[in-house]
Amino acid sequence: GRDLAYGLRLPVLAREDDDEARRDALRLWLLRSGTRETFPEPERGTRLWHGFGRAGLVGSYENVAAAIRGYLDRGVSVFFLEVEPHLEETYRLGEHLLPLLAKEIHNAG
Repeated sequence: GRDLAYGLRLPVLAREDDDEARRDALRLWLLRSGTRETFPEPERGTRLWHGFGRAGLVGSYENVAAAIRGYLDRGVSVFFLEVEPHLEETYRLGEHLLPLLAKEIHNAG
């Protein structure tokens, strides 16, 4: 009698556009002792980036929202989005990313 829910834990780095997100991903990579030569580029189709220590999403707010929608379409209904630094990036996602997802969920319902 229980409903099964699928969840996904993802690090996220979202910005106004893909280029800005890539620059900030590079900055994060360099801060973590990576080098420009070893910088893993975010995957174009999936927005997945392997520079967090595991796969995470990097891209514009719209493209990250589209990637999350793709997971929703596959049955994932619970998301744990990780960000660094925690406070500033949480506010950034709350101001820019979540409204994109909330608007779409409202229009679908």
